[in-house]
Amino acid sequence: MKYFLSDIIPRLKKFSATLDQSAFLVDKPWVVSNGSGSLDKLIFRRDGRVHLSSDGTVRDGTWEYLPEAQSLLIDYGDIKKLYRHQYLDQAVLALKQDGFSSDDAYFLLANENVIPDCDAKKYLRDKYFAENNIEIKLLENGEEIVVESPRDSAYQRALINGVRVPDGNYLVKGNRERIIVENGNIVKTIWKTDYPGEIVIWQANYDPSRGDLVDGFTDGSLVIKSHIKYKLEVKDGRVSKAVNITERNIILFMIIFILLLIILWVFNLLVI
Repeated sequence: MKYFLSDIIPRLKKFSATLDQSAFLVDKPWVVSNGSGSLDKLIFRRDGRVHLSSDGTVRDGTWEYLPEAQSLLIDYGDIKKLYRHQYLDQAVLALKQDGFSSDDAYFLLANENVIPDCDAKKYLRDKYFAENNIEIKLLENGEEIVVESPRDSAYQRALINGVRVPDGNYLVKGNRERIIVENGNIVKTIWKTDYPGEIVIWQANYDPSRGDLVDGFTDGSLVIKSHIKYKLEVKDGRVSKAVNITERNIILFMIIFILLLIILWVFNLLVI
């Protein structure tokens, strides 16, 4: 799902340092995170100088913090630009060119010492997801499902590109997990379980139960065994009934054993 910086950054501002907290800003290798492939780097010095490196070619400029505007004025030598503070921590500096409001106006820089791949957008997205209890599930078809867990709902929301996911079951990358979606909500998560005899069941719980999906088997009875033996009734590819044969046999044995004890007790009474 595409999350715009204009969505993420305002919600992260409570975690942001201010530009006058110079320990976050100065003497750090700030790499421009624009995905262009070129390596543009700025190093702000305490004395107001700024070193501008473009693929190793360096020129000097100056920078100034304007507290009344919460902005940085950067003199590149041939042009001056004013950037408004958006976000700052030990890893990312996000500025916005004054007078512009679109996502393209963001001037995003990554501290190379903290984010070696300099992917500031990913860093901000991951931080936003962590703070808002959002999870990404990558599907086998390459799509990303964003899973949100609202505090006012018992269900998790499932979205692709900001739109509720249509009803259905979706295979998560790795081929071991499926999510069942109804009305845009995840109502169940099931996991792949392999049984002897090449029987595959997608289970919601540790043991097979009603409603689980059975691969390649539509209707009839199945007996499966792992640590426990089960007899399953399958209809339309789903388990309609699951009987724990092992547990049933243990209960039957206990009943017979208790009955034998009662018979022996009664016999002893009669003998006496």
